[in-house]
Amino acid sequence: MFIIADYRLGETDKTLYHYKQAGPEADPDEVAKVKILQAHLSKCTEARRLGDWNTLITETSKTLSSGADSAPQVLISY
Repeated sequence: MFIIADYRLGETDKTLYHYKQAGPEADPDEVAKVKILQAHLSKCTEARRLGDWNTLITETSKTLSSGADSAPQVLISY
């Protein structure tokens, strides 16, 4: 349950920590999804800092599509 909540909130570090604690039981595909989400969130933050609004819209859309619909980094963008 914590993994899902952390993921939806964009807390990728916490999500990866939980998967690491799960050891071999962690699904590698899910870990890969978290790392992709982490990249999108990073690009959102960077685009916002630079004022690159087109990239921000694109990365925000990708982040929302990834399932992090409650991430503060994304909600601030709107």
